[in-house]
Amino acid sequence: MIDIKYLSLILVVAITACSNDPTDNMDAGSDSSTDTDTDTDTDSDTDSDSDTDSDTDSDTDSDTDSDTDTGPPDLPLGCQAITPCTTNGDGWYGWVNMDNDHMVWKWIDNGLIPSEYILMKRQLSSGTQTEVLRSVSPVGITGPSIYGDKVFFERETTPGDAVTREIFEIDLYGTTESQVTSNIQTDGSVAAGQNFIVYSYAWHPIAGYESGIKYYDLNAHTEGYVLQGATGSWTFAFDGDHWVAFVNDTHLYKFDLNNPSAGAQIMYPDPLGIMWMSFNAVTSEIVSGTFIPGLTDSYSLDAWDINTNARTTLIDDPWDQMAPDADGHLVAYIDSQITGGTWLPNQLGQIKLIDRTTSEVRTITPFVDYQYNLAIWDRWLAFNNVGIWGDVLILCDLEAGGFIDTSGHVIPVGSPDGGVDGGK
Repeated sequence: MIDIKYLSLILVVAITACSNDPTDNMDAGSDSSTDTDTDTDTDSDTDSDSDTDSDTDSDTDSDTDSDTDTGPPDLPLGCQAITPCTTNGDGWYGWVNMDNDHMVWKWIDNGLIPSEYILMKRQLSSGTQTEVLRSVSPVGITGPSIYGDKVFFERETTPGDAVTREIFEIDLYGTTESQVTSNIQTDGSVAAGQNFIVYSYAWHPIAGYESGIKYYDLNAHTEGYVLQGATGSWTFAFDGDHWVAFVNDTHLYKFDLNNPSAGAQIMYPDPLGIMWMSFNAVTSEIVSGTFIPGLTDSYSLDAWDINTNARTTLIDDPWDQMAPDADGHLVAYIDSQITGGTWLPNQLGQIKLIDRTTSEVRTITPFVDYQYNLAIWDRWLAFNNVGIWGDVLILCDLEAGGFIDTSGHVIPVGSPDGGVDGGK
C-alpha cells in the first residue's frame, strides 16, 4: 500500500519538449554495432631426424569476437521522433496539442543570437510540417493549444514581467498573432475551444496572491471565472465546447460555460485524487487517473459522464493507470506495472492503449522510461519521452504500427494480424 499523502495528490505537471533527431524517420532508434573478429593461427613445425626423432607441432588458434550494441532501442513500429525541437518545459502539454489532423508545439532555436521561439504545426495525415510563427527573444511563445484552425498560446506583453502574461491567438494558416486577454493577472496554460478558451490565472497584484481558472468568450469578448481562489492543488480539462471539469481541494467539479450563473457543480461527493485528466473529443466524457481512498487500488483509469456524473472504471489494477487522453473508443494512458509499483516517485512507466469496445490492451512502448503528456487524435498518438532518446516528442501512427486495424480497433496480442508489444 502506498502512502495516502501520495495517493490523494492531485498532480499538475507540464513536463514537455523535444530534442533534435537528425534522422527524422519512422525508426529513429540508433543502433551502433561494433563487431571485431580477430583470428590468429600460428603453426610452428620443427622436425629433427637423428638417432632420436623429435617432432614438435604447436597450433594456436585465438578467436576473439566482441559485439557491442550501443545507443537506444528502436522506436515502436509506426513511431518517429519529431524535429526540430529543443528541450523546454512549455512546448508540449499533451491533449491540448492535437486536433483537426494537426499537432502543434513550440521549440527554441538556441543556435541564434538572440534565441528565437518557433511555433510549429504538422499535418498528421501527410506528415507535412511548417512554421506558424517565429519571434525573437525575449518575446516568447509558450504553451500552444489547438482547436480547429485556431492556435492559442501565452506570452508576456512586457518581456521579463510575468504578471503581463496574456493569451494570444493565431490562425493555423496565418502569420500574424492577436492578443486575446488583457488584465492585471498572469494568464497561461490555455485550452482552446470553438467559442471559448479556458486558462489558469495567478497572482493578483492588488488583492494578493491567488490562483484559479478563467474563461474567455470569443464571441462576446468577455472574461469570467470558472474557479476563483483555488485551495490546495488543482487541475482542469476542457471539452472545447462548453464543459470544464476541474479538481479543487480533492473534489471533482464541472462548470457549464453556457450557463455560468449556475456555478460549479460537484461531480463526486467524496475526496479523491486525479493524476491528470482530459475530455474524450467524441463522447465528451472525462478520462482520468483516479484514486479514491478505500475504493481504488492505486490510480485507476476511469471515464466520467459529464451529464450524469456516472463513473465507469476501465482498469483498476494494483499499480497506476494515469495521464490519459481519449478519442472515441481508444484511450491511451501511462501504466506503471513494469516497475512493480506506482508511478511516483520514480515517474517511470509505459504507454498503453485500451479499446473500450473490446477491452483489448496493447503496450505501445515495450521499454520502461519517463513518459509524459499524451495526446491521441484519430489513429495518431503523441507523447513526451524523457530518457532513452533524450527529451523528445514521439508521434505514432497506430494503424501503421499494427496496434489498431483499419476500423480503428485494437489488434489483440498474438492475433493472426500480428499483435506484439512495440508494434505489429
